[in-house]
Amino acid sequence: MGNYNVPSEAEIQVAFNELFSSTKIQNATLLAKALLPEDPALNEMVGARLVSTPQLFPQKEMQLFCKQLWDIFKNTRDNGLKIRIALCIYCHIMESDFMFICIWNLLRISHGLDPTWAMEFQTKKRGIKTCEYPQEKIQEIKRLSNQFVKLKFSIGIVLERIWNSEVRNSFSHSNYALLPPENPTTFFSAKAFTPNKRKGPKTLPKRNVPPLTIEDILNYCMASITLNSEFNKQYKPLAEYYWKEIMRKRNINK
Repeated sequence: MGNYNVPSEAEIQVAFNELFSSTKIQNATLLAKALLPEDPALNEMVGARLVSTPQLFPQKEMQLFCKQLWDIFKNTRDNGLKIRIALCIYCHIMESDFMFICIWNLLRISHGLDPTWAMEFQTKKRGIKTCEYPQEKIQEIKRLSNQFVKLKFSIGIVLERIWNSEVRNSFSHSNYALLPPENPTTFFSAKAFTPNKRKGPKTLPKRNVPPLTIEDILNYCMASITLNSEFNKQYKPLAEYYWKEIMRKRNINK
């Protein structure tokens, strides 16, 4: 077993079943708005609600890219290459916007709030800030997941357990190494040993972070793949249904 409490496939499935089951009692118009992206500025400009298809393009590209990487992963015997591909897939999925905003919107309508495609949170100083980074998105989803005692969701905790900022930051900023190089067993984050990356160059951090093993990296990768797969499994039929309904109504009104 690895050192980190990464959720199992069953836990991820349960989290999405809870979330999407709650949508069955929702207003169809609200649900369509929660699932199909829109751009408020574009809507205002044309004076009507439009599905913002450009927001769908990065999601489709991410899925295609990760599938191609996974094909390479399955067909190579090079363990170092497998781990590097796993890191790339993990970061690519966890950095994406679309899935997290959909989850956030489904939570919002479950709690009687209007969906919106501008994901924001309230700062400690009572200001409003856009959720730009994965950590911010996940924390906002976790907050909504636990906001009401009578209606709680496990998706926030599940996402928090899949997210590892140490892995993301070290890999994305090329500040890591797989050790030993010949047959890697450990993911080494060099941030603590790089003065240029520390807030106080002369001060070593006092954190006691368990070392990440190669097993941990693979577990994070597989959890992110399951996360993406389970989301798509439940999202796709609903989104396709509402997309067809929108097109049908447009044809009627012509």
